Amino acid sequence: MKSNDTFFKLKVINDFLSATAIARDNLLNECTGRGGTDPVILMRRFRMLSQLSQFEADTIKKIYNLGSDHDVDSIMSGLHNLLNRVKIITDRDA
Repeated sequence: MKSNDTFFKLKVINDFLSATAIARDNLLNECTGRGGTDPVILMRRFRMLSQLSQFEADTIKKIYNLGSDHDVDSIMSGLHNLLNRVKIITDRDA
C-alpha cells in the first residue's frame, strides 16, 4: 500500500468520525433535553444512535479494505456520500 493511499484513508476516516461525533452529541443532547420527558423522542434517538454506531463500524471496515485503485476524486466523492448518509440516519423527519 502506498503512503498516499494510507493518508487519504486516514483523512476520510477522520472527517467521517468527526461528523458522526457531532451527530452523536446532538442526539445525546436531545435525549437528555426533550427525551427525558417524551418517550417517543427518547426511543427514536436511541434507534438513531444504534444505527449510527453500526454505520460507523461498517464504514471503517470498508475504508480499511479499500483497494488502491481509487483516485482522489472518487475518495472525496465517497466521503461526501458518507456524510450525506449520516444526515439521512439522523434525519428527525424520517
